[in-house]
Amino acid sequence: MRRPLDNLVPLPCSPARSEPERAPSRRGTRAAARRELGAAAVLPVVRAVELLPLAEADARRWLTEQGLVRDLAGRRVVIWGDVLDALRRGPPVEGAEPEPARGEPRGTARLPRVRLRPV
Repeated sequence: MRRPLDNLVPLPCSPARSEPERAPSRRGTRAAARRELGAAAVLPVVRAVELLPLAEADARRWLTEQGLVRDLAGRRVVIWGDVLDALRRGPPVEGAEPEPARGEPRGTARLPRVRLRPV
């Protein structure tokens, strides 16, 4: 006679973690979302505002002033590629130093060498 639980297969379990996972910071999440978006992404204005590194009111005003807000069947949307193009068209900041490429050391001042003495 078969027992009712004979056909069950144990599922693999993930190993227990000693430390709880930390949620990414809001800034890190926003940056990751911007990198994942393609230029053809169509976003609600609210989402585009969240992704821009500006205060909400400033981001909404900038999108409107740049003519980036479009109508899609009665909904206000933004094409992310248009946002990127508008940023590229904008004038560069005068006197700003270019950001170092990934992997290049930042321009930090070197600390003077000091002879350490044992305590």
